[in-house]
Amino acid sequence: AICQSLEIPHVFQMRESFTEEQMFRQRRADVIVGPDDMLQLFGCGVSESVLGYYRLKLLERSNMPKIKSLKDIDSARVLVLRKGDNFIQEKLLHSDDGYRIQYLPAMEALVGVATGRNDFFVWGEEMLKWRIRKLHLESLRISDVSLPVSEIRIACHDPELLKAIDEQYARLRKKGVVDDIYNKWFSSDYQQETTSPFVLYVTIAGALLL
Repeated sequence: AICQSLEIPHVFQMRESFTEEQMFRQRRADVIVGPDDMLQLFGCGVSESVLGYYRLKLLERSNMPKIKSLKDIDSARVLVLRKGDNFIQEKLLHSDDGYRIQYLPAMEALVGVATGRNDFFVWGEEMLKWRIRKLHLESLRISDVSLPVSEIRIACHDPELLKAIDEQYARLRKKGVVDDIYNKWFSSDYQQETTSPFVLYVTIAGALLL
């Protein structure tokens, strides 16, 4: 909606986070959408517009004693982070953490927690909920432990383009176009059981930007 209304030629691509970060750093991508904490690391302009929120959550087995914070995890337990997810690593890794860290692909991490090979897995809340539902992992639960929440924004190498995107986003929101796009993609007709929340959010971002 934004690029079309501004008559900007564009191509939309969806990649893994580490791939899109590399493309943006190498200027093979002009615009990137992601958590604002990650976007700030690029050293370029970040939008005033907020497209949504990225909430990290801790996954654990339902029969485990509940913990109040990550500091309650001792050195005998393993906290799994998704392999290649630099954003989560930056948000969670601290020198005084006592637990052990392991990096695994998301599916392997989920199965590891379910079978007891690993104790905890940190990932985005919507992705965890979707995977638990899709894979029928009733033995797992999402912990109440408080973890960082980030705003999803837009970063751009060109300050003038970023300003134009922000201004057009504000106009579209005022006209109700933004709400119409969100309502369309989150309605029961479009949000199918097999639709990944990641794909859904990226599709929405694409619909807004294109």
